[in-house]
Amino acid sequence: MKRLTARIAADRQFHDDALALDPDEYARIIRAYDDLMWSAKGAFMSVEEAFVRQCPAPLLILPGTDEFQPTEIAERIRAEAPHGTCLPPDWGTPAKVPETRARILAFLREHSRARAQYGSSKLAGTAVAASNQAMTARPTRNSSP
Repeated sequence: MKRLTARIAADRQFHDDALALDPDEYARIIRAYDDLMWSAKGAFMSVEEAFVRQCPAPLLILPGTDEFQPTEIAERIRAEAPHGTCLPPDWGTPAKVPETRARILAFLREHSRARAQYGSSKLAGTAVAASNQAMTARPTRNSSP
């Protein structure tokens, strides 16, 4: 919501267009957007929920703390992913950045060693794809962490 407010304040044309919208049309646009974004794949926006439960790759989960990346979804991914590691919700605060950086590097080193040990490039590709997908997980209106 903060970004929308900032854009309305900064962009005169966007401001005028937003004010010119009929309230019913605005509500229709928001409902359609909501349905497209949040309901397509269940609780996890970019992957089917079954994928998370069966993902063979290690996942490093960096939880959000707002309505678009709720901590509860990250905790649910961690609970369901067989190889998930979840950082604490305050991972991005200035005081935690050095520790977070060290944990991310340690995670990558550990799993790079495992790949080298088993010689599996497939595991590495799956890990990157799964991590990218898990990090874009979003809640649905009907999801319950």
